[in-house]
Amino acid sequence: MMASSQSLQTKAFVVDHVGGPFTLKNVILDGIRGDEILDIVVKDVGMPVGGFPVVLGHEGLGIVRQVGTDVVDKSLRLGDTTNTSPISLLDGQAVHGQFFGQSSLSRLAVATEKSVVKIDARPEDLAYLAPLACGYLTGASTVLNVLAPRRTECIAVLGMGAVGLAAVMAAKSLGVEHILAVDIVDAKLATATEVGASYAINPRAFANLNDGIRSVFPSGEDKIVDATGIIAVLNDAARALAHGGTLALVGVPPPNAQLQVDALDLLLSCKKIVGVIEGLCSPQETIPRQVKLYYEGKFPVHKLATLYAVEEMEKAIEDFKNGKVIKPILSWGSVDQS
Repeated sequence: MMASSQSLQTKAFVVDHVGGPFTLKNVILDGIRGDEILDIVVKDVGMPVGGFPVVLGHEGLGIVRQVGTDVVDKSLRLGDTTNTSPISLLDGQAVHGQFFGQSSLSRLAVATEKSVVKIDARPEDLAYLAPLACGYLTGASTVLNVLAPRRTECIAVLGMGAVGLAAVMAAKSLGVEHILAVDIVDAKLATATEVGASYAINPRAFANLNDGIRSVFPSGEDKIVDATGIIAVLNDAARALAHGGTLALVGVPPPNAQLQVDALDLLLSCKKIVGVIEGLCSPQETIPRQVKLYYEGKFPVHKLATLYAVEEMEKAIEDFKNGKVIKPILSWGSVDQS
């Protein structure tokens, strides 16, 4: 373990303004403070990030290079793998960093101790595990911690992106026998059945989502996870709940969107609608649990990932927007440290 006040030069993707491109630039990281750790490792909607230019990124995985003297977890040391800054350009212009505590779209990232989770994983698997910190954690923990379906219950997951597929895998890891995957992209439905879904439907084949769900489960679903945030989908999902069923809202609806549900029906049918943020979990406990499930073959996240060199950032974004890939992951292996 060591502390250092020495600044470091590295490379990071910098966004200069709202809607601006990710541009790979040389930057300077300030020396780490006592409670920070140095790791190797929304631009379009105007999300508050403290200002521009900014380095984004919130699903980073890297190797510890320095540890601040005030870090409480004394097990963290040089060379550890973690699932996770004060930055400036070479001309001295300040760059906002520590987005979600890490700003991981950088070759080196300074992260606060609270944003670091130590994991035990094989080097050859590291490239696939970075999304455990957010997307996979959110979907899986919603099932494991919030819905906790029993083996004989029916659960539907709406939206087969990374969050939804993680929810499918988590349900499968619990031994749930009736898992329904829902998406409008047939290729994603094929992936869902490969990683654990018992049934799959494309709602475009039905008059509405409620009809589609009830074509498989006439009495409705005991548990539903929505990972779409689409208000029309949410309204149909609420109607597709069985007596005593629960709908977990994980996707983020547009501002001012309102659910059009029958409050009396919810009351008389004992149905519940709950909003879930990050799966109501402790990352320090959940991420190692996900790694354990991965090595047990119960959380095959490598099947969701497509790796890109950092020079392929724009291609990764385009492939993701076009639905060609589920989880694009950037590797910094081709970039020199300086």
